[in-house]
Amino acid sequence: MDLSFNCKGDIEMKVGPSTSSPQKTVTAELLRSADGDSDLLCPETVNEDNWLGGMTYGDSFNVSVSKCRVRPFCTRKITVTKVRGGSAGWDADARLFCKGGLEVNVSTIQNNRKTVTAELPDYAQSIWDHCPKIVKQGENTFKVQVDECTYAPPPPPPPPPASPASPPPPSSPPLPATLCPRTITITRTNLPREGTFAWQWVSHGWPHEDLSITCAGFEVKIGTSNDRQKTVTAGLPDQAHGGLCPRTFETRDYKFEAEVSDCKYPPPPSPPSPPPVPMCPRHITVTRTDRYACGGWYGWDDMRLDCAGDEVKIGNQVGHLQEFETTSKTVTAELPRTLAADGDLCLMNLPKDSDVLSKGDWPTRILHSTFAKFKVEMSGCVALSPPPSPPSPPLPLSPPPIPFCSREIAVTLMDVSQPRYYLHMLDFYCADGIRVYAGQFDSSGYNPKTNVRGKPSRTVAVQLPTAANRTFCPNIVDKNFLNNGDSIHASFKVQVGECPAPPSRPSPPPLPPSPPMCARAITVTRTDQNAGWILDLNFMCADGVKVKVGASHDPKKTINAMFLEHANGDPCPNVVNKDNWQMIGDSATYDDSFKVEVGECAIPPISPPPPPPVCKRDVNVTRMDADLGWGMNLRFDCAGGVEVKVGSTGQITATKYTPYKTVTAELPEIVSGDLCPKIVNKDNWLGGDTHDYSFKVEVGECK
Repeated sequence: MDLSFNCKGDIEMKVGPSTSSPQKTVTAELLRSADGDSDLLCPETVNEDNWLGGMTYGDSFNVSVSKCRVRPFCTRKITVTKVRGGSAGWDADARLFCKGGLEVNVSTIQNNRKTVTAELPDYAQSIWDHCPKIVKQGENTFKVQVDECTYAPPPPPPPPPASPASPPPPSSPPLPATLCPRTITITRTNLPREGTFAWQWVSHGWPHEDLSITCAGFEVKIGTSNDRQKTVTAGLPDQAHGGLCPRTFETRDYKFEAEVSDCKYPPPPSPPSPPPVPMCPRHITVTRTDRYACGGWYGWDDMRLDCAGDEVKIGNQVGHLQEFETTSKTVTAELPRTLAADGDLCLMNLPKDSDVLSKGDWPTRILHSTFAKFKVEMSGCVALSPPPSPPSPPLPLSPPPIPFCSREIAVTLMDVSQPRYYLHMLDFYCADGIRVYAGQFDSSGYNPKTNVRGKPSRTVAVQLPTAANRTFCPNIVDKNFLNNGDSIHASFKVQVGECPAPPSRPSPPPLPPSPPMCARAITVTRTDQNAGWILDLNFMCADGVKVKVGASHDPKKTINAMFLEHANGDPCPNVVNKDNWQMIGDSATYDDSFKVEVGECAIPPISPPPPPPVCKRDVNVTRMDADLGWGMNLRFDCAGGVEVKVGSTGQITATKYTPYKTVTAELPEIVSGDLCPKIVNKDNWLGGDTHDYSFKVEVGECK
């Protein structure tokens, strides 16, 4: 899992996964612990209750935090310049908070620039990494410049050794030592006095005392503190000659104790990792050798071997063998390429009561557990077949060729501005660089006003793309489009034709007509006895016709079958028995015998012609003998035997009834002659009425 959690100050600690060890160490920037207890900076235990990411694993981790690593310090000059504000200088102390939480106090001054000295780290890549470039305090703005480190001069060379006769040299001061980073912890020892100002008893530190001490000849800036204790880091000699800093000291109303740590050198670099052991694939064969397994079971459960420090999983093996037989299994594992001949190559993860009977010599070893014995054999390095090479990338597909067709281009002479120039060799380009040779035009004597000689034209065939439109070539060609540089004084009209229609595919040859067939009656009579039969009788006739007769309760049965109309001779055998019927089930055991009679072809009935298509038409009937309606139920026949029912319009004496009526009837779509009779009276209406009425009939178009 990708482990991460929060430490003090909401600092996210990213630990990440660990696949090879239950312990992992990371380095991070954390808050400084004033009381020195670094274990309070991060939680002591991390689990699903406080790690980040919301994962629900059951893992749990113990966390320990080391002390702060103090990096080497050196003496640097810090120049503070006032760049914006009121009058020159500044009254209040200017405070800078530099790298590592160090506070640099620049006291008041009357001009606009002041330089102070402070101990700052010497490991930054740039001097601007230590202190901010610009500091704003109230109305004042300061520019800060940090110089490079200044170190103590190197020690002088040692004096030459004195001769035995020479008197001892006078004592000299010790040689200056090199500097190393040390922590200096200042602790206030006296409590605030009662009855003084409020600021003295509110704080147990020294908030208004800009504290500094001298240690081994170096001034160490402590600054102010609201807490009782404060720790700073400074570069001090790495070989102490007595106390580096005063143990106790006082300033005004404060008393302090100073404690100096040992040199804080960075940890030494970790040794380089050993080179990887060269590996190679080896075959490991495990064979069970005992012959007295319980119940004849000669396999084994999950087996794992420790081969040269690497675990090899053999797995399980199932075998039910006869006496004096063995079962084995071979696996391949990556093991060291170089192995000692007498070393322990493979050991089984055996139960506690198991042991090694005989290690044997490499590469064979015999192992045994409580009820089984095994022989382990290891091969030398083997060469495995190389992995298949990746498939070659497919070749880029070339674009499909552009289909062309032969198009006719008609070129017509439009006008001639100089008739005396009468020969024109027309040669121009269409799109995609296709060149068109139209040939020579004769324009001599052409008069555009009288059009005496007409406008000569010419048609040429050119291969053009099938998808080209009519604007593929210029519509008008003049001297601007010519290819041969001819400065003609005429223009030509260009028309591009369509591609010719592709030839149609030839129709497939017609299928041969089916031979005419007809239905024949086949009568089967049992001849061996006068009774029916239970046999499922089937037999073959001419032209591969299979006749299915089946069983019958009567001694005679007639069925119909389709035969060729012009079959020669008897299409079916005259006698059918077990020698020539179709064998089904146990039909070979029957002794039945049958006589077969085939009738003549039956003439199929003539089907009536299909009725003609009909449509709905309006039939208008108007009374001709009087301008009145009629009460009779008028009906008459039209083409196709369709009866048109007109009915009545009302009482004869009622003048309100109109002398005409329109009905809709389904009549044939196409007929020769009249669809309905033009005049209808008692001679041709239906029903036998004897009125002297007469009607005119008009038929409309199909709806």
